[in-house]
Amino acid sequence: MWLFAKGGCTICNSAGKTLAKGKQKGHGLYTLKGRQPRAKYGLLSHAAPSLLTWHKQLGHLGYNAVIDMAKLVLTKGMPMNLSATPPICEHCILGKQTETLIPQTCEGKRAESPLDIDYLDLPGPEDVHTLGGCTYIMNIIDNYSSFPWGFTLKKKSNAPQVFQDWKMQVEWETGFKVGIVCMDGGGKYASTTYETMLQKQGVEHQTTAPYTSAHNVKLEQMHCTIMGHARAMHSDAKLPLNLWGECVMAAFYLAQHTPT
Repeated sequence: MWLFAKGGCTICNSAGKTLAKGKQKGHGLYTLKGRQPRAKYGLLSHAAPSLLTWHKQLGHLGYNAVIDMAKLVLTKGMPMNLSATPPICEHCILGKQTETLIPQTCEGKRAESPLDIDYLDLPGPEDVHTLGGCTYIMNIIDNYSSFPWGFTLKKKSNAPQVFQDWKMQVEWETGFKVGIVCMDGGGKYASTTYETMLQKQGVEHQTTAPYTSAHNVKLEQMHCTIMGHARAMHSDAKLPLNLWGECVMAAFYLAQHTPT
């Protein structure tokens, strides 16, 4: 509350207590003098994120993996408040549950250098189109490093061009050459189109036994993990159905950049 008098003014609170007084200096300007009132409470300027916060920020990564990242300093700038036990994440339960277990041992030849052996799969079509009209996901994983790549496609016929673009980019980035590409022998890739494309690229084409996950277990596990994280993020954020592709690509980005 302001009280104006000739040559000065007074500022009071709702109880009538004087907080400051001022003198007029001309042209309607006043110089105030008074003590800064003491606050009855204080607020924290910064609080360390909780384990649940990091769990969500990292695409619903497992609690133990998040704790290990912080304790082992696997990444910089990761303060964490571990004073409270996080609740069970219902979105992880909903998004990561699977019908069948994936084998833990892989059959077949093992890679001896990056890009020596790569597994490729093309799940789809999904029932709902993305905003860009995509219904397929191309999964690629390097057998040597377990590094994953993912792409959303409008149709299966786009896969050869996407593969060529990926091959050119990774070979330029790593300095290694793609040697062998293994694909599911269940029919998706059993066409002369892929054979011709791979031959022109100087890549050996191999097919696994149809629908046998033990032959490409890394790819099966990676796809299961990526989709589980994507579904959990989609459920937690309550996003429209047609944004599933954005969640999948976010999960791939986190898988590529999260040191676990």
